Amino acid sequence: MKQDGRFLVASGESLADAMAAGSYGLPILLSPAKTLDPKVAAVLDGAAEVTLLGGEKVLDAALPAQIKAGKVTRLAGTTRYETNVEILKHFAGTPEQVVLANGTSLADALTSAPLGLPVLLSTDKALPAAAKTYLEASTVRQVLILGGHLVISTELETTIQSLLKN
Repeated sequence: MKQDGRFLVASGESLADAMAAGSYGLPILLSPAKTLDPKVAAVLDGAAEVTLLGGEKVLDAALPAQIKAGKVTRLAGTTRYETNVEILKHFAGTPEQVVLANGTSLADALTSAPLGLPVLLSTDKALPAAAKTYLEASTVRQVLILGGHLVISTELETTIQSLLKN
């Protein structure tokens, strides 16, 4: 299971960060916020690289010291949306396509896994500032919106269209 020795660790209590990283082909292990599960620690023992997904509210500051790996890093922002953008920038490179899903109702985001596209999370009515800045600076030309207008409004859809590179 260790593949190339790289692993992702996300909160098992708040799945937005795990969902945001699901398309990158790396094993994602879920952890409680305060302490690393011994079974997870055993899998990570000797890993080349472990990336923690999320800030210290979802994965405590003490977790890195509990991981015996060559390199332990953290991708985090102050919100799930900022963390999502940090994950995108780190793993996705310069994609031309992304999937957009509601960051508080993750059922639609889950359906994106077979597409293998980077996931951008949003609220239902407005694009979070981090996501808007990301789209403005990115090479994204197409956004596949997941879910109906109750989870991603038509106004938000219009905003997204205006930000895309044509």
